[in-house]
Amino acid sequence: PGARRHRTGASLMALTERDLAVITAAPIIANTDELTRAEWLVLRRSGLGGSDAAAVLGLSKWTASYGLWLDKTGQAPDDDNSTLAQRRGTYLEEFILNEATAQDPDLHIDRAPYMLRHPDVPIMFANVDGLAVHTKRRGRGGAEAKNVHPFQVRDWSEGPPPYYEVQVLHYMAVLGLTWWVVVADCGGDDLRAHSVERDEDVI
Repeated sequence: PGARRHRTGASLMALTERDLAVITAAPIIANTDELTRAEWLVLRRSGLGGSDAAAVLGLSKWTASYGLWLDKTGQAPDDDNSTLAQRRGTYLEEFILNEATAQDPDLHIDRAPYMLRHPDVPIMFANVDGLAVHTKRRGRGGAEAKNVHPFQVRDWSEGPPPYYEVQVLHYMAVLGLTWWVVVADCGGDDLRAHSVERDEDVI
């Protein structure tokens, strides 16, 4: 899958389960393309995903660790309604990743529409935006797209904020990969691609 180039505006290719088995030992829980949002939320509450990692460590700007505990133990009110910002971010994921490959011709990204589980720590889940290869890097990495509000661009002055860095380190732990590219569309007209390396001390 890493040999093909995409022009801006083209759809990213989706990795098959066979492709994924070559890249990672993480078992597949579900194909997220086949889940409703309600079904996805039920599965998501049964483990800790990448966006939960910052809350566990007290780094999240949106979720306190106590709120996360309530959600995971089924004591939080059921709420399957996403916000406008969340829906916009989901809608723009593929566009942002496509733009990253146009900006860096050595980068290739495929969709990975699966919920994955750590092979040894089954409570650790991962829902990744994409998996990547780069002609100047060894092996597979991952890709994460972020749509950054203009008021939050200052948080990206030195790379991904800690709460997003922890998110992709969580993904590296689950999939056993060594690098991740975080692509941020900052304010709608400033695309930034930042590399995050595996950090065993954090993982």
